[in-house]
Amino acid sequence: MAVGKFVLLFLIPLTAKCALISATAIDLRIVGGYSAAPGQFPYQVSIQTPEYVHDCGGSIVSASWILTSAVCARTKVVGESTAVVGSHLISDTGSRYDLERIEIHPDYSSKAFQHDVGLMKTATLIVFTDLVQPIRIATTKVMGDIEAIASGWGTLAYPGAQADNLQYLPVTIIDNELCSTLHTSTNAAKLHSGAMCAQPVRGTGMCVGDTGSPLVTKIASGYVQIGVVSWGVPCGANYPDVYTRLSSYSDWIANTSDAFFIEKMQ
Repeated sequence: MAVGKFVLLFLIPLTAKCALISATAIDLRIVGGYSAAPGQFPYQVSIQTPEYVHDCGGSIVSASWILTSAVCARTKVVGESTAVVGSHLISDTGSRYDLERIEIHPDYSSKAFQHDVGLMKTATLIVFTDLVQPIRIATTKVMGDIEAIASGWGTLAYPGAQADNLQYLPVTIIDNELCSTLHTSTNAAKLHSGAMCAQPVRGTGMCVGDTGSPLVTKIASGYVQIGVVSWGVPCGANYPDVYTRLSSYSDWIANTSDAFFIEKMQ
């Protein structure tokens, strides 16, 4: 979908309920993506408000842990926020789980957009089915020119309505050096070793409500997660979207949770 022209570039974390952070960053929902089929992304999670409204995304990484962004996790409250799995439609409640514990990376910085990773533990074990499955986290650092897939329930345009059907978008990973040349100098300064960029096709990209959602790539043994949606320039504006690079945080994730990992990507 087409998006309007912006005089300023706004960088915001991609949650559905997010305040303006600077004159260079913004929230994400997938623009110009494809509608997912039932069970196509069985690891996908909708993190919801106490009113059962989708706010941001996550992924199932074990029977009791959900991986997301720090931006998403820091605003959630144990006993109030919930996680929904097992449905590609927001209008279908799927299976809902209360949260027992919420963790954000201790070095997370909202100002610098650094260390944007969080974990949520469910109060009861997640029941795995054909529609509900965990995804392994890759510990190998991903280089440029790798094909990947992002998925989420973010808005379809900015501003715009939230998606009901889960959306997905094929993207290409690019190295941070190239990514920095494609952003403004202010935004480029927010790129660091714990972040990575993906270049979507012109007019497509992540949008509001996509933060925390997974970025995966396919290897011989199946799909593995390599990133988490972090921040971007308002939706489909032809700037690379930025993701948390999970290989940089595998130690913290392993020490905090019982997430499944894959050591070698073949």
